[in-house]
Amino acid sequence: MASDADAGYRGLARLFPDQVQAPPLKPKKDAPPETLAAWDAARHQQSSERIRVEHANAEHKQ
Repeated sequence: MASDADAGYRGLARLFPDQVQAPPLKPKKDAPPETLAAWDAARHQQSSERIRVEHANAEHKQ
């Protein structure tokens, strides 16, 4: 199971793809609109999963 991370951990995600999952890279400026829509949906999905885990971790620290 991979751990979700924010964009700052992209290097770790590259080194350990089975353990760390970073958000998808942003498409180039000339990408078609459907590619941008797919990227946005994937980014929101990964962010939603990561935020749930971060909130659960924060409860233990309080």
